[in-house]
Amino acid sequence: MTVYVQKLADDKTQVDMQSSLSGFNGVLTLDYGQNKRNIARFFEELDRTLATIQQ
Repeated sequence: MTVYVQKLADDKTQVDMQSSLSGFNGVLTLDYGQNKRNIARFFEELDRTLATIQQ
């Protein structure tokens, strides 16, 4: 997973994430949606953390 953070303005930041499957001995490993769930969980936690900081 790679996270990209870019400050757009003093009060605005853009966060993007890229995730890809890795292979084992040249065979693609299936994740059955785990990458998507991991990304969603990351952004949910980031939103919670930022909400507590801004209060």
